[in-house]
Amino acid sequence: MRDSCLLELGLWVKCGATTFQALQAATKNAAELCGVGPELGTVEPGKLADLIVVTENPLADIENLRQLQLVIKEGQVVADHRR
Repeated sequence: MRDSCLLELGLWVKCGATTFQALQAATKNAAELCGVGPELGTVEPGKLADLIVVTENPLADIENLRQLQLVIKEGQVVADHRR
């Protein structure tokens, strides 16, 4: 994720949102607001999804999103930071 996105998510949490609320706002809610909720925004059968894999649970600490391990785009690993 871009630093600006991570900064914004961190600020949402710092201002009182839960990590779940911040992540949902950046994914599901954003897709719904843009009118693409049926195709994007959540990981479900039949939806398109680009994914990131991180070392630790971002629900425990939003900063865990900075521990990026894999980026999967259109079904292909496009970045692999595993050791």
